[in-house]
Amino acid sequence: MSKYSYVDLHYRIMDVEKDSLRLHTYLKEYKQRAFREKNSERISAYYKNFVFQQKAEERLVFIDSALPYAFKTKDKAVIGDVYLTKGTLFYSMKDFQKALDNHLKANEYISQTDDIYNKKRIKYKIGIVKNYLGYYEDAASLFQECIEYYGQDETYNMQRGYVSSLEGLAWSYSKMNRVDESNQVLQTALRSVEKNNFSTLDGHYIVFKQGINDYFLKNYDDAIHKIEQKIPFLNENEDFAWATVGNFYIGQSYWDMKEK
Repeated sequence: MSKYSYVDLHYRIMDVEKDSLRLHTYLKEYKQRAFREKNSERISAYYKNFVFQQKAEERLVFIDSALPYAFKTKDKAVIGDVYLTKGTLFYSMKDFQKALDNHLKANEYISQTDDIYNKKRIKYKIGIVKNYLGYYEDAASLFQECIEYYGQDETYNMQRGYVSSLEGLAWSYSKMNRVDESNQVLQTALRSVEKNNFSTLDGHYIVFKQGINDYFLKNYDDAIHKIEQKIPFLNENEDFAWATVGNFYIGQSYWDMKEK
């Protein structure tokens, strides 16, 4: 095991998640080495990076264990990353207020670093949580800031951030009853997906969302066509929740057409 660096161990842990024996072996080596070396940054990383490898009921205690060691480093990026992960954990639990609280704490620390990419990544995550909490204007402002940043660069990660931010803004606009603008934003996202040869699934979701917007614009034929066209891909992706939503809006479209 000594031949493996921390980076090597990290990748091996991620690669063997379904092999509980090997997973335990690599996690134990990472933890014991970090404590043996009294390496606060690596101890913090152990608790932060591998929280989702723990049982669900143990995860909050596990991520909280990272904080004292993160503060020992006095590195604002390290501290901010722990709060960001804690926020992500609350997000996965659908506790959006606590997710927001921790993302905001992460932003306090990361904003004091020179890592512009990470600063925008946190603002995107805050925007998503604010959408869930109904703070649509705040979220839209954050997404617009992210779009301006990510749109400057044609590299893969930046364009992924660009598309994700456009979809977040479209969501905000839809909830603010700016549905026409939402569809325009989604069309911009679709062009970027096609230009960058992203997964066809990305395009399917965008067109599906446009179909839902079309329902609210009373463009019922367009809504039915777009949603029906994309539901098979959602089912194939086992996204039955969105497929159910799609079927609801197809039914509503037919109903509202009869009522006209």
